[in-house]
Amino acid sequence: MSKQDYKPIEHLHVAVRRSFDKAELCDAPQGVRDNLEIILRKIGQIRAFENEASPRRIGIFGPPNRGKSTLLNELLGASILTTSPIPMTRTVIEAHSVPVASLNAAWQVEVIDDDDFIRPFDHSSAEEVASTLQQYGSHRNGASEVRKIIVRSAFGESKLMKQNGILIDTPGAEVAFNQADGDCSEDTRRAVEMLKEVHVVLFCVRADQIGSESERAFYQDYMRLLDPINIVNFKDTSTDEPMLFRETVKNYGFKRDRIHLVSSRNAQKAANKKEKEASGVPSLEDAILRELACLTPHEGFLSCMNDFGSVLKNQSKSKVDLLPEKVHLNHVVRAAENIGSPQTANAVKRLQQIISSYQ
Repeated sequence: MSKQDYKPIEHLHVAVRRSFDKAELCDAPQGVRDNLEIILRKIGQIRAFENEASPRRIGIFGPPNRGKSTLLNELLGASILTTSPIPMTRTVIEAHSVPVASLNAAWQVEVIDDDDFIRPFDHSSAEEVASTLQQYGSHRNGASEVRKIIVRSAFGESKLMKQNGILIDTPGAEVAFNQADGDCSEDTRRAVEMLKEVHVVLFCVRADQIGSESERAFYQDYMRLLDPINIVNFKDTSTDEPMLFRETVKNYGFKRDRIHLVSSRNAQKAANKKEKEASGVPSLEDAILRELACLTPHEGFLSCMNDFGSVLKNQSKSKVDLLPEKVHLNHVVRAAENIGSPQTANAVKRLQQIISSYQ
């Protein structure tokens, strides 16, 4: 990508920032400011790739026993994470996709201590990797000094990993959900800070345990502005999927279009493609891939422009003027027109209609 490809998103960044400033000045509803802040965060992520061709980072977060490990194994296409209810330490686990030709073994594992001492392991099977992760990543084996474990492989069965992604598990933050006083430990703060550097955030809850006060508070305090993909796992425990949507929106404040109902254990047991699709995991994979695509300058510009238009449209109905100055809007419109795709043409038409509604 050239610097010119990033010009449209640069102009949009200025326009959204001006609207955000106006929202602050006129004390617009918190939800409006939150939505503009989410757009600004997404634009910032896209612009960060202008000078850095780094992998896209996908992070998962949630309380213990939500089926995260089983789900991650499905997304990775390999069973390397333990699925038994073993409490984890502060250890962060990162799965990196690398070409087969660059590997000395089918699986390479690095166990990194707090003092940055690295213990390397070469393994020939996923089972060996799983044993190493359990040994160095759980309380049961007393590996409290381990800070991070990196697993490198080709991950040939994973659609996500083929996109040069890094999949991250953040078990160190799970203690936040077990604290009665709601106070965050240092491990939790570290995991939350790390998630802010993740490009696609996944937040996981259980369909049969909806409504936990600690989950609700944690989502509102730490996750909401990261605009995560919200996963409701164990959907097989309910026969009423519309009810699950309603309850998660009501209890957590999830955006309905950001909710995905899945059953990681049904995906794990699936005997054929139809059963796998019924588990909801392939649909979740596709949603994550769409999020990754929106980190490219043109796709990201279109996505953020449409989101920005929705905020402006809603505020027009409320008689709250959040329009940025005309010069900034003109820059955005011209930049979109220069892209020349049918999608951006439709987005420009919609934005111009919204601008007209303010007059």
